[in-house]
Amino acid sequence: MQLFPFFQDITDKKFVVIGSGNVASEKIERLKMFTDNIEIVSGPKPGPQPDPIGKALTGADYCICATDDPNLNRRIANECINRGIPVNVADDPELCTFIFPALVKKGDLVIGISTQGTSPAYAGDLRRQIESRLPSDIDNILDRMGKMRERLPDMVPDQKDRKQIYRLVLAALLESEGKITDSEINRIVKTYISENNHIR
Repeated sequence: MQLFPFFQDITDKKFVVIGSGNVASEKIERLKMFTDNIEIVSGPKPGPQPDPIGKALTGADYCICATDDPNLNRRIANECINRGIPVNVADDPELCTFIFPALVKKGDLVIGISTQGTSPAYAGDLRRQIESRLPSDIDNILDRMGKMRERLPDMVPDQKDRKQIYRLVLAALLESEGKITDSEINRIVKTYISENNHIR
């Protein structure tokens, strides 16, 4: 299985988590970092309904399967594949059409780490290392960079010049732990523009 890391808009998408226990709880906690549109199903029960798995998957855009029954997990995964529903099966990469990476999330910063299922333990260890190195004020830094990206194109039309300015401002924000003032940021921009008089 070759996995390409990409980010997808999950606004209004429904996640169905089938199963219970620590594994299901851990995946639910990670999902809650991004959405509350989660339906938890303890597991299809035998009964009079002709298609308990189908009933559990009703309305699902994504499915996370974490039951303690490998045969049931496989049946659920096959049903998801037949219905075109992306499915993640705990501890069985071969049945997954998507995986849960180890996640770092600080405000708008999101980092996903995967070993393609070979060593989740190492992915988790690397996640902790990254988290320990992030600036404590990363939310503020990213917010200020975002605002700058909204206004800089009107001042600096060339993308290469803007890229250099973003690097200079980001370096100053990181060095000061986000404490430099807006006037100091403006001075960095104006200095770059004055030193590159081709900018209009």
